[in-house]
Amino acid sequence: MARRKARPIQASEISAYLYCARAWWYRRRGEAPRNAAQLEAGRQAHRAHGRRVARVRLARWGAYALLALAVVGWAVYWALQVAG
Repeated sequence: MARRKARPIQASEISAYLYCARAWWYRRRGEAPRNAAQLEAGRQAHRAHGRRVARVRLARWGAYALLALAVVGWAVYWALQVAG
């Protein structure tokens, strides 16, 4: 019997295997998941969550910038009151 040349395992596959060996095995054999609709819905939900997290981070930096501007403005106002 002739031996088939084994396809090398990629580094990303190790993580997939450690997460779920059975799913890795099915994917390696080229079998499509039976719950493709749920998987796509999960991917979309994760993308939407990622966008929300990015907006919150941007808003946080905006709040920091406004706070810094307020502190500088207060310092200038105070300095002008003391000097005047």
